[in-house]
Amino acid sequence: MQSEKLASLGLLAAGVAHELNNPLTSIVMNTHLALEEVGAEAPIRAELRKIDADAGRCRRIVEDLRAFAHVRQVERVPTAVDALVEQALASTAHDVDRWAVSVRRELAPGLPKVPCDPARLVQVLVNLLANAAYAAGEGGRVVVRARREDAWLAFEVEDDGPGIPAALRSKIYDPFFTTKPDGTGLGLSISHGIVSEHGGRMEVESLTREDAGPDGRTGTTVRVLVPVDGAEA
Repeated sequence: MQSEKLASLGLLAAGVAHELNNPLTSIVMNTHLALEEVGAEAPIRAELRKIDADAGRCRRIVEDLRAFAHVRQVERVPTAVDALVEQALASTAHDVDRWAVSVRRELAPGLPKVPCDPARLVQVLVNLLANAAYAAGEGGRVVVRARREDAWLAFEVEDDGPGIPAALRSKIYDPFFTTKPDGTGLGLSISHGIVSEHGGRMEVESLTREDAGPDGRTGTTVRVLVPVDGAEA
């Protein structure tokens, strides 16, 4: 029943993405043309920039819908771990700057290359880092780690935000479930699917004020394990 429900959601998502893509492309192109035509001091320029920004957000939603609907064969390429992490950090620089979050890298030395679809695994890390920056909030802290664990390569993204309430933890992979005011609720669902396609698994540990220890520490750590020696979850 669950697989049938997800398949139906996938078809719906694909249809919505297809129908929205053409008008969105037209809006973006015409907004850019209008920005080129109006003067730098024209009052309407600020409104055009708002339209462009909102259209960009809509396009990202469409891309999330397409990713959710699209299942493809994973094409594994041996890829350096530091390259994956650096690309993900570069892609989330805007989120980090927006929230004035500090990011620390803790990559173990001598890590093997991980057989993966690089673009897809970077997408997972981007989703996790963006979520962590949002959760940590202004002045918060995010740590990204990578280390070898037997036949697995383990990535971790940790934040010092308020944590995920216990009642919501079972829903975090559900399509369209989100606590963000501008979220699509697809990031973790898509990430979970990508990791599963790689024969790996995701694990989440979270502490709120209600279940924090004596030190009062709160936050969330998401672990992504992908096989490096043919192991599967």
